[in-house]
Amino acid sequence: MNNDIQLLQDLNDMEEDPAVFAHLGLGIDIYKYPQQVQMLKDVAKYRKVAIRSGHKIGKTTVFSILTLWFMIFRPNMTVILTSGGKQPQMNTGIKPEIRKWLAKADYFLQSMVDFSETKIKQTHYDGFTEFRSSTLNAVEAWQGTHNDEYGLAFLIDEGSGFPNIHWDAIQGSIQGEAVYVVVAGNPVRLSGFFFDAFHNDRSLWHLLHFSSLDSPRCNKEWQKKKLKIWGKDSSEYRVKILGEFPLQESDSLISYEDFEYATEKANDEVEPNLGEHVWALDPSDMGNDESVLTKRRGNHIYEVWVKKGKVKSPVLVGDVIAQLWALKIEDRPKFVIVDAVGMGGPVTDFLEFQNVPGVTFVTFKANYRSADPAKWKMAKDEIGFKFKEFVESREVIITDDDGLFSQAVTIKYKHHPDGSKIVDKDGWKKANKGASPDRFDSASMTFYKPPTIYIA
Repeated sequence: MNNDIQLLQDLNDMEEDPAVFAHLGLGIDIYKYPQQVQMLKDVAKYRKVAIRSGHKIGKTTVFSILTLWFMIFRPNMTVILTSGGKQPQMNTGIKPEIRKWLAKADYFLQSMVDFSETKIKQTHYDGFTEFRSSTLNAVEAWQGTHNDEYGLAFLIDEGSGFPNIHWDAIQGSIQGEAVYVVVAGNPVRLSGFFFDAFHNDRSLWHLLHFSSLDSPRCNKEWQKKKLKIWGKDSSEYRVKILGEFPLQESDSLISYEDFEYATEKANDEVEPNLGEHVWALDPSDMGNDESVLTKRRGNHIYEVWVKKGKVKSPVLVGDVIAQLWALKIEDRPKFVIVDAVGMGGPVTDFLEFQNVPGVTFVTFKANYRSADPAKWKMAKDEIGFKFKEFVESREVIITDDDGLFSQAVTIKYKHHPDGSKIVDKDGWKKANKGASPDRFDSASMTFYKPPTIYIA
């Protein structure tokens, strides 16, 4: 009788606390690992938890325990287990881990779960866990995930790599009270919903941060080896050991740290110089895009003027011309560079008929030949790297503009097979529903050196 009472008490404790379940139900010596215990307890308590960490914290074990805990003690719940990494990582990581711990469970608990390649099903109820690939292209598959009566759990590993388009798609599914959302991973990117969880959206999450240096699971010799290879100030060490976001992704064009330095210095040490004065206009008539006029004089980007959404060419030209005429001749820019692609064509046509003393209007197209094709593939790549050099000099001032900041530190680059460099905006456009990084493009154009191509 006493044994029956104890069993009932144990089951009650395991239902309330996944750490207790790990210890009593799966036979894991979980209390040796305080970071894992905290993750498990906080998921049960707060339900919406974001975890950033270095390597060897035990995230895979935690996700395995949570999956089985949901299946056994929330028997009608729908669980979606996914990863921002490659699908083979699910097959070689989390699935074998779940099987391992399930095999160690009491037979009574084992009998409650049926494990297949694509799902884990509750034997006696309707609950199930689906292993879902984050590379699944059909947004509808993510939008259609609901279980209003018994609740949902989204367990997202490698959160930095989980696509924003899928995160946006499940927003309607995760608003109920009986919903758990757990996202974990190394903080490898300076954009995306995982980054936002620890920054702009931090009030919406319970946040956890663990360093590998504090993990009993992480070998000290391994830590020393990585410190020697990477160096304590490297992005690799920050991300993979300290669990900190990088100062720069390895393929980022402009580092977060450098751009932040430039905007912070706007109020302190660097003095603006009276170098070349140039404006650059990137027109747009698309709903998601912006028409942007960036103004630079020497080492100072002093204004980013923005007109949002659709705007007619004559109206945009009128706004720009009015700003020029408002200045004395000696204060006007020598050049106004205009992107002539798309809406820029009609804009340049209108500008042909303008006569603003002291100002020359210059046509720019992204596919113009660069000054050094062996170094930069096209003109758009050349000006992007010129902007990079400008920021990295740390002798510049950039006006505080959140949009320019965000775009500049998330644009990437790559190498063409011929060895030349390419500014890669495809990832940014994909993450922003096809919109162009207009503020970055406009700022970059201020570094265009026209050969002999002039409008007027």
